[in-house]
Amino acid sequence: MLRKVDTMAHKDNETKRLILTRAMALIKEKGFDHVTLNDICAASEVSKHTFYYYFQSKEDLLRDFFELPKEVTASRLTSILSAEHHIDKYWNLTEPIVEFFEKMGPEIARRIVIANINRDLGTFDTSRRHEALHKAEETLLKMAYESGEIRNSTSVSDLRKVVFLQAMGLVAKWCMSNGSFDLKASTRSAMEIALDVEPSLRKGAPLPF
Repeated sequence: MLRKVDTMAHKDNETKRLILTRAMALIKEKGFDHVTLNDICAASEVSKHTFYYYFQSKEDLLRDFFELPKEVTASRLTSILSAEHHIDKYWNLTEPIVEFFEKMGPEIARRIVIANINRDLGTFDTSRRHEALHKAEETLLKMAYESGEIRNSTSVSDLRKVVFLQAMGLVAKWCMSNGSFDLKASTRSAMEIALDVEPSLRKGAPLPF
């Protein structure tokens, strides 16, 4: 019985992910306002009833778009563990979130920011979800501090929150400039400043503003 429940849950997750992935591709190609619910259902090969089982509306997709890059895949785990320094392991763990916004482009990122202003979707919530990811980040920050790679002695929980919120602020700035600067390099630089990373380990580009 338990195995059957697990199988059903896995199928649910796969269907939800399929809808998200197909919708994301459509919105990137055509723009949010030019993609209809019918378009998304057709591309995902699901009925409207199935869509509404997972999402309340097209706007509701924006909440869950952000969930896609937070899954730690096998290849990503290998990249994390193979880094020489703890601060690079920490960056490898968080980098895909920034890459996700770059891949989606300024319009989708802008929509996510606006949607959270109009109704809190939880995108910028640093404590409510993803406990396993947060624990891994805090463990790496602790190891980086103990090894002298970072010199900010603030609690690792607060550091994690500050770095995340700082990154989201840069995403908002990137949207305002219509993607005119290197988001990933700027995010890395801002992270290094916030954590006071030992100078020889810094890899970020100068902030563009």
